[in-house]
Amino acid sequence: MKKNDFDTSALQSKSWNEFATADARYIDIVITVCNSAAAKTCPIWLGSPISAHWRLPDSTAVADPAEIVKKTFEATHERLSKRIRKLLKLPISEPGSNELKMEIAKIGQIKD
Repeated sequence: MKKNDFDTSALQSKSWNEFATADARYIDIVITVCNSAAAKTCPIWLGSPISAHWRLPDSTAVADPAEIVKKTFEATHERLSKRIRKLLKLPISEPGSNELKMEIAKIGQIKD
């Protein structure tokens, strides 16, 4: 991530439980990304945010050699970066709209 100028020093992995309390921050959109997440049951989010699954290879699930893991991570990073740029351009004035949900799902289909 540092190679891509992405500062992760203030970030941390979060438990689902952090978002399940009455005083949890409101979430507009939940996006799962790894291929294995599609088969898992996700929690029920407070406030009914839009949810989408953007299928991406999980570089941690790739076997050695390290070069293949690195290439998988880089490809996933590039694809996710493109999708996030498109997501950030969407007008989110109506967070729960079906149109927004469809646009977010379409973004998840972007390959290159």
